[in-house]
Amino acid sequence: MFRDKLQIPKERLELYYSIGVIMAIPAMIVANTLIISTSVQKNYDTELRRKADLANGLIASSITPIIDQPASLQQYVKKTAADNPELNQISIVKPMPGGMFSALASSENNAAPTSFSDIQLSLAVSKRQSIAQLTTGTNGERSWNVGRPILQDNTVIAVVSTASSLKDADALIANTLLQSIGIVTLTAALSILLLANHFKFVEYAVLFRRQKEVDQLK
Repeated sequence: MFRDKLQIPKERLELYYSIGVIMAIPAMIVANTLIISTSVQKNYDTELRRKADLANGLIASSITPIIDQPASLQQYVKKTAADNPELNQISIVKPMPGGMFSALASSENNAAPTSFSDIQLSLAVSKRQSIAQLTTGTNGERSWNVGRPILQDNTVIAVVSTASSLKDADALIANTLLQSIGIVTLTAALSILLLANHFKFVEYAVLFRRQKEVDQLK
């Protein structure tokens, strides 16, 4: 008797199975959308980091001949920043004793301090290679901060520091994700309609079986 109570009618099993399948469809679409969006954002970040490093290399090559000309250096930095709005900040700094740095030129309007310390720039100097760091500002905007040393006779004479914004890439990914959510919402709504319609079919099937049983008893 107890075993009979545990047994689930066949029509209910079919109903539960149908509900599971129908609800799994939007869930799988959501999971797939999140996986693709994460993968795309990771690829975007990698590609933009490469471009940021390339931009630093071009700047380093261009300013090497004028590294000892402060006016020309400042003019070049200002023009480069104006021509490349995705570069939030460009600075040319000179390594000083004790791990300190002195600003030679900057795209920022505010005057840079005479000397300052910076862990990322110190790593670029000590390793003699580009060091990139992904940061998020107070406004939520992400940027690639890249420090690239300029070598002369195997000595670091300056470091190019830039901040490349990921604002446009993040906006594109967010827009794509928003569109995907709209598709998922529509799919979920259609699934609910299909489920409601399925309930009616199951109900009709149950009534038909009961009617058939009554007819057989008669």
